[in-house]
Amino acid sequence: MEPLIDRLNDDVLLIILSHLKKRDLCALSLTCKHFHMVSSPRLWTVLPIDWEFFVSWWHGNLGTNAHHVREIVIHLDFDKPRTFPDVLFATKNIRSLEIIHMSLLYDDPRLSIALAELRELRTLSCNWIEDEMLPTIQCIPSPNLTSLSLAYRGKTNACVDLPSIISVIGSFPRLHDLKLEFLKPTTAVDIASYPPFTSIQQLTLYNVTKPATDLIYLCPNLTSLDLGADYPFRGNPHGSRPRWRPSPIPRLTLTVLRPATRASIVSLLEQWALRAAHVRFAKLWEFTNDGMSFTNDGMSFAKDDASSQLMRILDVLNPRSFHLEIAVVWGAGPSDPTGSLWKEVAAAAPHLRALVLHVEAFDDRSTESEQWPLTWAPSDALVAELARLPLVCVHLEADSESSYRKPGEAERQRIRALAAFPEKLATAIPTLRVVGVSDGWLKLEGLRSTQWWRVERGDGDASRSLVELWREDGERALRLVQNEAFSMSDLDDIYSEKCRYVWG
Repeated sequence: MEPLIDRLNDDVLLIILSHLKKRDLCALSLTCKHFHMVSSPRLWTVLPIDWEFFVSWWHGNLGTNAHHVREIVIHLDFDKPRTFPDVLFATKNIRSLEIIHMSLLYDDPRLSIALAELRELRTLSCNWIEDEMLPTIQCIPSPNLTSLSLAYRGKTNACVDLPSIISVIGSFPRLHDLKLEFLKPTTAVDIASYPPFTSIQQLTLYNVTKPATDLIYLCPNLTSLDLGADYPFRGNPHGSRPRWRPSPIPRLTLTVLRPATRASIVSLLEQWALRAAHVRFAKLWEFTNDGMSFTNDGMSFAKDDASSQLMRILDVLNPRSFHLEIAVVWGAGPSDPTGSLWKEVAAAAPHLRALVLHVEAFDDRSTESEQWPLTWAPSDALVAELARLPLVCVHLEADSESSYRKPGEAERQRIRALAAFPEKLATAIPTLRVVGVSDGWLKLEGLRSTQWWRVERGDGDASRSLVELWREDGERALRLVQNEAFSMSDLDDIYSEKCRYVWG
């Protein structure tokens, strides 16, 4: 009798096999000739190459399977295996290529020849590059490359030739995403003399010097900018610069790893006079456990300095949406019910309508004590402070990465506080329409960790009720509110019955 599984056609089997992990798929491919045949495309779509042993294994089996390969990740080690170019020669139709520690093969002429054959490449990521490798990257003939990531060696002053980088970027006319790391030229160029990169919409500059930030001027159609720094920007603050476009960047993320670089970032933003519809601050400042006041971070920055920097940024960017990552440090300072953080935010960003508050709690105590709970929960005082803002949508992300939970009354209080937060917020903020809460502990436990609600008005002006939404509808509502051109009618659809979450 024919086995039941043999009655399924290969298209159905491919869908089923797409859910298997690579290890299980390899085991299945060894069971019979039929499963070996249908497993091969899935097995060879992504080709990870880490060590010489695996290189030899892949190299010996490329002859019959190379046409299935679409993604390759090559992690070069210091033994400089010379079979990597051979792999690229055999898989010239790949769509995605990542080379880690690329500088280890910069003197191999076969690498340049192999890269020059990649006409179908869509995504390219090169780590540990140097200036002399840029011509090799530029010779890739793919006109359809949409994503490019270049990372120099972080501890060296590798890139000093900004025009070479500009030339490489200009070689890919359909480039959509560009990421540059440890780009540290010391001399500015006449950036206005170069043609703009009109196709680039997402730009990431991580650990770059001030001259490198001039690349932003060449991307007039940016929808997302991620700017990160770990050392101060230097240069003439009054130097001539091209003018920014009049319309704001839809999404801007600021990542500052050291307090010493904050002042440089603030001054640079003020010099640019840049506007941004949605701003994300990645843990730029630490807060006391009430979430309403700054702590002294141990550097030369007092609370007043931190507050002034944040308000200056908000005043310049004038965002409509604000994603604030708060590092709450237990034991770093007492709660301050008179903290003025949100009052100052309301004054600096009076048009703010969306808030994502991401709270990570850290224990800074040297000894264990029952005085401080190890988990964070929103207080009534924080709800009252948020009521100063004309918010339409709020998403609270609580301890998304914290894995330790101390059982007992403190944990029960945290759960009750998170459960009560949406209703308290809806009562306190008349303009609120959508509210979401994410609990990192539930996510770690494999439970449903994110919930969203829409706010419905009753007969009285102060009457509010909550109706739970599907997660996808809540996230869609947040994106709508974050848009520069948002109007309240954009949320009409979430009040339909199809958006109501149904248990079970």
